[in-house]
Amino acid sequence: MAILPIPREDVQQVLEEAHAPGHIGGAKIYDHLMTPGYYWPTMEIDSATFVKRCKVCQLHGNLIHAPAVELPTH
Repeated sequence: MAILPIPREDVQQVLEEAHAPGHIGGAKIYDHLMTPGYYWPTMEIDSATFVKRCKVCQLHGNLIHAPAVELPTH
């Protein structure tokens, strides 16, 4: 498999295109981009950061539905 280096100025667009179809998580984006051979040095960190900043993902992400419980003190 050939490595396809991505210039820094194109990283945002590549992440948006990989994330948009299903609002997948950072690890999945990383795997999805590695399959065709895309690469840049901070790809894994950038993928996770991109998902953390996605407003749709934050609105519909995992929510804690349990009521708050006071933790016991010892």
